[in-house]
Amino acid sequence: MMRASILIAAAMLATPVAAWAGPTNCAQFEILNQGIQRTYNPFSPSEYVDVFTLRVLRTDPNVSSVRFLLVDSTGRNGAPKFGTDGPDLYTIDWLEDRGRRVFVTTAESVTDLNSARVGFARARDMSETVFRLSIGRGQQAYAGRYAERLVVRYQCYAGSDLFGTQQEQYNGQTELAVTVPRIVSAYVGGTGQQRGEIAFGELGNGAALVRNASVTALSTLPYAVDIATDNGQRLRRGRDQTGAIGYRLKYAGITVAGATTIACPVTQMPVGDVKLVEVALDPAAVASQPAGDYSDTITLTFRPSDGYAGSTCTATTATAP
Repeated sequence: MMRASILIAAAMLATPVAAWAGPTNCAQFEILNQGIQRTYNPFSPSEYVDVFTLRVLRTDPNVSSVRFLLVDSTGRNGAPKFGTDGPDLYTIDWLEDRGRRVFVTTAESVTDLNSARVGFARARDMSETVFRLSIGRGQQAYAGRYAERLVVRYQCYAGSDLFGTQQEQYNGQTELAVTVPRIVSAYVGGTGQQRGEIAFGELGNGAALVRNASVTALSTLPYAVDIATDNGQRLRRGRDQTGAIGYRLKYAGITVAGATTIACPVTQMPVGDVKLVEVALDPAAVASQPAGDYSDTITLTFRPSDGYAGSTCTATTATAP
């Protein structure tokens, strides 16, 4: 009786803030600690949530309170967008009144119905309030740091009376930032599995000599797959490694001949990209070899490939670092 199997293993390798302008109109706004400097992982099963504190400084002692909106003036198609290539959708809520709309992408004016409000004690010119930033899970976002400089649209009050006209502040003091980490990982078959097997079973008359296994790649940047086999794309028999059944190997539809590197673009998020490892045994070799258990091991090593700009996976002459 003649049997054959192949083990598959997947390995992984892993701006200054602008200064405040001088006092402008009746108030100034600052997000403390230069905004949020946390990590957004698009492959995380949970949405990204963090809080930030906004400090409001009155620049005229007659001001008793300020109403304001936070504005994303660089959104896309009426929806907010974080940075240039960052996550598309995010929201900002005011923790003092989660149901109140305080974040917009339009040119609407500040009103009693759509804004946050802070007041000032008689002897204190500053007031602080807290907001929550939420970024939806699984959004397409490439590795890097992404900043969003918010516009603050505001109206000051002296008691119940308007104080001046509505104004806008746009400078580095109201910038939020998140970082998308450099991620290159993979699994064989089921989630989290680093090893799998292509089992041909008994190689009798009429047996299938072409089989495959799925490998899922997850990345936030272009990546390379270094492919190598223990026996030079031959199945060897038993412990003494005698006999040989040659096979044809493909990854993502690309023929692999000897040690090969394949470069691929950033994967889809959050599901990644599924590629097939296909093995086709040589029928003549199968027919000519004696009974026994034949096997080989294919190792796929996933690593970053920052310079790759292709839209599909391609074989490359680049060597592993």
